[in-house]
Amino acid sequence: MVRCLLAIVALVMMAECSTGVVETDMEAGSVPNIPDGVNLDVSSLYNLWTHALRNQPSSRTAFPEIRTLINPHPFQMMNLVPMDGPHPLYSNQYLTLRTQFLTDYMLQDKVTPDDPRMTQPGGLRATNMNGKELTFTKDSQGKISIGGMGVENTLVMDGGLVTYALEGLLFDHQQRVKEAWEELHKNTPRSGPFGKPLL
Repeated sequence: MVRCLLAIVALVMMAECSTGVVETDMEAGSVPNIPDGVNLDVSSLYNLWTHALRNQPSSRTAFPEIRTLINPHPFQMMNLVPMDGPHPLYSNQYLTLRTQFLTDYMLQDKVTPDDPRMTQPGGLRATNMNGKELTFTKDSQGKISIGGMGVENTLVMDGGLVTYALEGLLFDHQQRVKEAWEELHKNTPRSGPFGKPLL
């Protein structure tokens, strides 16, 4: 059910945000390729990720292999903005925001759920592909948290990719997307049922 809803939301957002002013910093549109085996069942980022790949610049940045992938909660992804309007993460007007959003959840380092450093004071620190530091911790009950956000489950894929499914979002993503949506919503002409602009 969640997978179907995410797919529908992605199609609606891509249709509504297919036009937009592309930022001058073309490097901002570069994102890593999707690892083998990763699909919507594995990652809540999949729809946005495939959209970003289709809209990235021809002279893209070369990225190292993704060895750890963190996934926001699917319902949090679905409810970042109201479903009846344009989504800034699917608009090329917010290319930098989309790129940073995606790469904040990707790591070159392989961080396995059984790494004993998570239980140490200060936890296990790793840097994501956006250059931000993330701290992985594990409490006495074996509960893993990343950046203070709880992890629902983990998966080590056949190719070695480690995935973590979060209970929410990292950093200030929700606030930044909300602010971008308010700006985009304010500047997007409203249309009536027959496509005519509403006054």
